[in-house]
Amino acid sequence: MTSQFVIHVNLNAKCPRCGKGGSVNGGVCMECMSKALKNGELDATLKPLRNMVQSEMNKNRIGGLK
Repeated sequence: MTSQFVIHVNLNAKCPRCGKGGSVNGGVCMECMSKALKNGELDATLKPLRNMVQSEMNKNRIGGLK
């Protein structure tokens, strides 16, 4: 079973952070998302997902995230 992830970029929709066109999935643009990730603004949101992925990887003995 494979998963498919899709990112929809609307070049006509403005990013609520920077005001440039290119809203992704109705939210911020890729540039603002990248900055937020680098600044650690999403750490609390991503931690549960990171833990879930780590657990699944350990079950499958693929290795772990660092």
